[in-house]
Amino acid sequence: MRQKLLLGALVVLSLGAQVVYGQVAQPQPTPLPPFEIVIEAPRIRPEGIDWDPSLSRFLITSLYDAAIRSVDDAGGLEIFALNDDLPATVGIEVDEAHNRLLAAVGDPAAFTGGTGTAALVAYDLTTGERLFLTDLGSLYPEGRHFANDVAVDDDGNAYVTDSLSPVIYRVDPEGNAEIFLEDAGFRGARIGLNGIDYHPDGFLLVANANQLLKVPLDDPQAFTVVETDEPVNFDGIFMYEGAWLVGVNGSGGQQTIVAMSSADGWATAVTEGRVLTMGQATTITQRGDTSYYINAYLNNTNAEEYEIVSVNFSCLCE
Repeated sequence: MRQKLLLGALVVLSLGAQVVYGQVAQPQPTPLPPFEIVIEAPRIRPEGIDWDPSLSRFLITSLYDAAIRSVDDAGGLEIFALNDDLPATVGIEVDEAHNRLLAAVGDPAAFTGGTGTAALVAYDLTTGERLFLTDLGSLYPEGRHFANDVAVDDDGNAYVTDSLSPVIYRVDPEGNAEIFLEDAGFRGARIGLNGIDYHPDGFLLVANANQLLKVPLDDPQAFTVVETDEPVNFDGIFMYEGAWLVGVNGSGGQQTIVAMSSADGWATAVTEGRVLTMGQATTITQRGDTSYYINAYLNNTNAEEYEIVSVNFSCLCE
């Protein structure tokens, strides 16, 4: 039987009853996660989101002021890191195993003629203290730059995509950086490399324009294009328990959240579920058994509100 993926709200009852003063207390249901969280924060354009299970909060980035904010279930905001010295924060990754938060640093001005920025910033996940800020663009000086997304492997190495230069960077846990993979085919008409995530079998899955790439960590030049059963043009992606790829797919002119699986180690992939969006989603994260995407309204610089929305694919199994 294929591993089950259950995305959506669940009610889980306690398996055991409590005895209080000789009485058996009734088991209480675990509170349902919210269907939608509304964020009232004008103009922040939160391109990136991830769930922090250690403190039960969402963390979001900002293309407007670069601040990273925490979000509770009522939409309440707190500043995690101000980042007054940065142009914008983009993709984000909670590295719970190493108690860190990693964020890709880009500059939207790169899409209107500027040279752009590619950097990685790391924080203590508990305190918000900045651990390092590593420049990446200087490793590839001949290009324009927009660091888009970040993934982390089991050893704490981070991998950062650059949407305007054909490179993936690797940054070790101390903040030392190198070019991990360069290929001229990674140049897109507007945006090339995009979402990225790590698979526990030792490879990366990377969105590149209308392709999904499989990149082995031990031999990145041996990367392959995953053969998918439908066209893909992913923005943000993530791996769920090493078995499912869930991502924001803009292919075909109608944005969807799709769940894909593979029976051959990601040489090929098939679509197992699909949910329509409003067309404003950028990326997606996992909170327990529920996926959430964020509506970032990137083309509306005056947006007053943003939404974190749950996804219900129901049960995908064989």
